[in-house]
Amino acid sequence: MLPPLAVTARPVQVAELHSRDPLRGPSQLLSIALHVGVVALLFTVGSSRQMQQAVKSFVPVVAPYWPPDLMPRTPQHDTLAGGGGGAGSTLPASVGRLARAAPRQFVPPSAEHNNPAPRLLMEATILAAPDAELPKIVLPNFGDPFSKATIPSDGRGRYGGIGDGDHNGVGPSHGPGYGPGPDPFGGTVARVGTGGVSAPVPIFRVEPEYSEEARKAKFQGAVRLAIIVDEVGRTVDVKVVRPLGMGLDEKAMEAVRKWRFRPGLKNGRPIPVEAQIVVTFQLL
Repeated sequence: MLPPLAVTARPVQVAELHSRDPLRGPSQLLSIALHVGVVALLFTVGSSRQMQQAVKSFVPVVAPYWPPDLMPRTPQHDTLAGGGGGAGSTLPASVGRLARAAPRQFVPPSAEHNNPAPRLLMEATILAAPDAELPKIVLPNFGDPFSKATIPSDGRGRYGGIGDGDHNGVGPSHGPGYGPGPDPFGGTVARVGTGGVSAPVPIFRVEPEYSEEARKAKFQGAVRLAIIVDEVGRTVDVKVVRPLGMGLDEKAMEAVRKWRFRPGLKNGRPIPVEAQIVVTFQLL
């Protein structure tokens, strides 16, 4: 039989579970005072005019940046080529190589492949002059050559293409070309009425065909197109400015691409000119 167990432990007095900590009061007040001071300082600094001007001039790291020695340009012109596009993403355009330069664009470049197995494969291109110096980027994917982002994205622009601009190009500008400049051809595309530029005059027209859908519905109207006529009178780019629908927009573009013009002139010299034309569909 075991001897009786000797108990040597003594109870220890502990604080009540919900009792007040004597060291908590001063530290809690100090923490609250520091936080209030920091918030007040941020409001004071942020409301100053100097800080607001500094924020306005701040450029994020992920914004498109075109180094001066690598900007796209054409040898015979002193202005930069331009273009831009995108898919309305919240991310900036991802880095990549440019598509092949061509005088006519059928498919805009895209960094995101939504149709990996197309039935009819067409090469993506950008609208650029034949003598344009394209930056050499050795990457398998399309993108903005000077972007800092690596996540595949077509950019925050619109209407297709890659970048923060619009109209099927690559870059932060507007048009189917590339770069930050005002037009796809680096200063070679002029607008009617600016600097004494005359309008191109049609000398050969192809009448557009009616779509079967519009014919059955007896649908009539007009399509407004924006075109670029090059220095020899060919239509090298066609965009719909005011659509009509029911397949008539495509029929109008198909016909206008076959038109021939007397090119626009500047100082008596033929130059590429941007213009708008209206194609009317009317049933007899």
